[in-house]
Amino acid sequence: MVTTENLIQKKRFRPANKAGFGGVALGNGFQHNSDVECLKAVEAAWNAGIRLFDTSPWYGLGISERRMGLFLKDQPRESFTLSTKVGRLMLPREDFKMEQSLWKGKLNFAYNMIIALQE
Repeated sequence: MVTTENLIQKKRFRPANKAGFGGVALGNGFQHNSDVECLKAVEAAWNAGIRLFDTSPWYGLGISERRMGLFLKDQPRESFTLSTKVGRLMLPREDFKMEQSLWKGKLNFAYNMIIALQE
């Protein structure tokens, strides 16, 4: 978790936990996984003491973040570290298809890459 002390000292953030849970499979990377299987996987990681969770809007075009959030929303916020990325804007689209992708299953979002923010 980013603390005021880290910001004041301008230190690079280093999570307290060295082991973490990655969210590619939660985004249906390489194969389709059900919501129930994914939630059970995050719960098993939590029960095993994992407190560092990594995801991205790219992982399944939002599916990984949504599934991970379903579990983590009920945990005390100060008890875990969540790492995600920026750079893609997800746009809801029921008819979106991505051919020849590692993301399997139904993808409900199209995406745009954010190249630069202009005022």
